[in-house]
Amino acid sequence: MEILKEYICSEMVAHIDLFPVREGSQTVFKNTLPNELKAELLRVTQREIERLKPELIIHANKSTGFYYGTNPKHPWMGYDLRRVHDSDLDPKGDLYVIKGLLNDNRRILYSDSKNNGLYSTNLEGKYLYVCYQQTGRCVQTNPQLLLNKKDIDILVAKYTNL
Repeated sequence: MEILKEYICSEMVAHIDLFPVREGSQTVFKNTLPNELKAELLRVTQREIERLKPELIIHANKSTGFYYGTNPKHPWMGYDLRRVHDSDLDPKGDLYVIKGLLNDNRRILYSDSKNNGLYSTNLEGKYLYVCYQQTGRCVQTNPQLLLNKKDIDILVAKYTNL
């Protein structure tokens, strides 16, 4: 994204796909990959996110934000999230602070033999911002939902130590 260019050049930004699968249609992806394969791929991704220890995650796809744990009925990565309201950011997305991990055995890394039991997180106190897919249909028909440099500057200034 062009609006992240100044941060990318300074090596403060990384990009990671939740699923390293080349499939452009979310419907095809959702309906063809078995849940256990999705879970195994997401385990690898979650371990990498934990290794990177980001201060802020911008997840630009509201329809897949639930993989972080925004829907307690389907915890997937199972982050324990508390909604944070920010009048500058609320119209375009949902901001959460990560309080820890849910104590829910349906989490994909509930038990991790590499950590001798319950998996813990490096992201406690860090932020997750779930917004609309920036190239998606919703933003194309509602351009006011498109993130701009001011939005990124607010996220960085308020929710990181950069």
